[in-house]
Amino acid sequence: MEEMLRNTKESKFISYECGKNFDTAYGNLRINTDTVSIELSNIAKEMPFFDGVEDIACLEFKVSNPAIEFKPYCIEPFEVFEIDAKIESIEIINDTINVNDGEYEIAFDRAIIFRTDKKDIMFSRDVWFSEVITISEHDDYDAIYPIDEVIELWSDQGENKVNVRRTIRKL
Repeated sequence: MEEMLRNTKESKFISYECGKNFDTAYGNLRINTDTVSIELSNIAKEMPFFDGVEDIACLEFKVSNPAIEFKPYCIEPFEVFEIDAKIESIEIINDTINVNDGEYEIAFDRAIIFRTDKKDIMFSRDVWFSEVITISEHDDYDAIYPIDEVIELWSDQGENKVNVRRTIRKL
């Protein structure tokens, strides 16, 4: 995934396509550059979770054929949002969540930021079960999903001790 994204640096971010509603897309969207089209999805998959399994949404990327019409998962009207900017760098925000001093630990990619010569574009997610992708023209992920909210969600109303380490990987 990271190599595919890394290869879009210095290319032209032409547009993204999705069913957008209040700056969010449900489940998936497509990013079009002058070198490749990439589908970004945030679909729940069954994964190990504490002592069992749970549906957990995960950001995933795959190459998409731009000649085939993009199919959003949601019923919102499909739109193409023009960007027309050069990708200068790409960053991935990740949270590592540690519950009860190592009793349980999980890491999630939370957001991807495309820094272009015109503006920053961030595609992000919040809670582990949500399949919504938030689309922002800034890079302030902490404003969308602060670490305090992550801790509150995972603390089970104070029953668990939770530590969160948020990192940014520059590609």
